[in-house]
Amino acid sequence: MALRTILCVLLAALVTAGVARAQAVPAAAPTTSVSVQTLPDMGVKFDPQRATSAYLAEVSGAARTRSDAYFEGRIQLRALDIVYVVILSGLLLWLRGAAGICDWAEERTRSRSGRVALVILVYGLILAAALFPLALYQDYFREHAYGLSSQSLVAWLGDYGIACAVGLAVALVVGSIIYAVIRRAPHGWWLWAAGIIIAFQVVTAMVYPVFVAPLFNHYAPMPDGQLKQDILGLAHANGVP
Repeated sequence: MALRTILCVLLAALVTAGVARAQAVPAAAPTTSVSVQTLPDMGVKFDPQRATSAYLAEVSGAARTRSDAYFEGRIQLRALDIVYVVILSGLLLWLRGAAGICDWAEERTRSRSGRVALVILVYGLILAAALFPLALYQDYFREHAYGLSSQSLVAWLGDYGIACAVGLAVALVVGSIIYAVIRRAPHGWWLWAAGIIIAFQVVTAMVYPVFVAPLFNHYAPMPDGQLKQDILGLAHANGVP
């Protein structure tokens, strides 16, 4: 039962990640010359926290109330997602649904790796279906209500399907590795599993912008113009390639 709980936690972290937001992919700087200027000495030490507070102070009234409601509500909804997944996973264990999935997988294959893969696949599909109503409200209807999305429902459903497919693929790989570690190190598996998860997060940070983000967004070079020159000028002035 403890091993099945580990699987639930792993899949919950992977599948509930939701539809990823776009991250710009760095591109090589153009070969044309760019005017580079240094920032003037203001004579005082720049305080980013004070500057941020001063900027936020300019947002007041209904706009500030609406902004606070959006971000505070988003935090509460993400917490609800976690509670929901924990309760769902607990019910699957308590009602022996997880045991039934494992028994079904054992009837399908004698391979340990194959059984693990089948259990992850079935549980992932159950979790994706159970989380669909919450995701639909949070990432589609709520985003439209706050004017932060113009995506059609069909396009959103496509992105949700892609996100679930990517999450399941990752869960199959990482979950299979962790279970292999558990079989070989039954006493210190938790330490190895932690290392695997950390390494996975590092690899994800490098792989996501190049291979995953383009699944949800179309990227193209920024058109030539004053804004592009200003951005490149700022980048060169700070040694950013």
